[in-house]
Amino acid sequence: MNKGILAVYDAEYDFASRLVNYLSSRQDNVFKMYAFTDYNALREFADKHSVDVLLISESLMEERIKEIGVKLVLVLSETDKFKEIDGYKTIEKYQPADGVFREVMEYAAESRSISGTIGTMLSDTKIIGVYSPVRRCFKTTFALTLGHILSRTKRVLYINFEEYSGLRKILREDYIGDISDLIYFYMQNKSVLQNKLYAIKRDYGGFDYIPPMMFSNDIRNIDMDVWIGFINEIKECGNYDAVILDLSDMLSDIFEMLCKCEEIYMPILTDFISVTKVEEFEQVLKDRHKDELKSRIKKFEIKGESYIDRNSFDMGKIISGSFKQYVESVIGGMRV
Repeated sequence: MNKGILAVYDAEYDFASRLVNYLSSRQDNVFKMYAFTDYNALREFADKHSVDVLLISESLMEERIKEIGVKLVLVLSETDKFKEIDGYKTIEKYQPADGVFREVMEYAAESRSISGTIGTMLSDTKIIGVYSPVRRCFKTTFALTLGHILSRTKRVLYINFEEYSGLRKILREDYIGDISDLIYFYMQNKSVLQNKLYAIKRDYGGFDYIPPMMFSNDIRNIDMDVWIGFINEIKECGNYDAVILDLSDMLSDIFEMLCKCEEIYMPILTDFISVTKVEEFEQVLKDRHKDELKSRIKKFEIKGESYIDRNSFDMGKIISGSFKQYVESVIGGMRV
């Protein structure tokens, strides 16, 4: 993934280097980071590289900064947090680095000069769907394990669209917010989605996930164009190599969402009723002229009883045990 460039220009070398080191370590960072304490060194670097964002200490602000040609200049305010200094937006310097990161991303999203650039940086994000017309086929267990496996080499986000996901107990987590909050902020002002995503997302097994909705009506009542736009925005601002969609028929048009997926995993069962459900699903694909989706779908049967004890379910053991090896064999032939 091609990254933009962010430069920190501050007279305090320890501060500049610590900030750069911290921001560089973030998985959701979209910039390469460089620290400078000397104007001439910064100017020479900017002459050779296109700098997207410059974080400059308030005490170093001077007229010649405009000569550098940076797309977005943000001032690190050392006193009160002003709205602007010399026409530039400000960020409070002495605050937790997480806060600096959030404000940088918010201003970057709002900036016309680089908001499109951020989207281009992240345009290689792969959308992976996990869906089945069959119930009780270990779909979510597969999707979570897939996220854990991919997170070894990729930045991964998992999103669950089920009516009753059970994730609170499965992952043993409590949530302050969930995906309904993100959807609300997306519909009000999508430029702040990055910050809200950062606040709400959680980590499990090495990958990020968005806590799912609690009420099925919240899923059913959201138009598909909103969901599609939301996923597109996640691609542009989330800085993930892969987004796993754990899909369900709660969506008003599951086929439209499947069309967004470059790869689709479909766990199935082989009993008569399950086979019939899959056949009907494939017939609808044909009737709706979605035959091209079949080439993206990999069907497989999970004999969960061979790997998973339903009576003493432990997701932590599942994603690190023999079931993980089975999932690795399933995805081995795909391009994840």
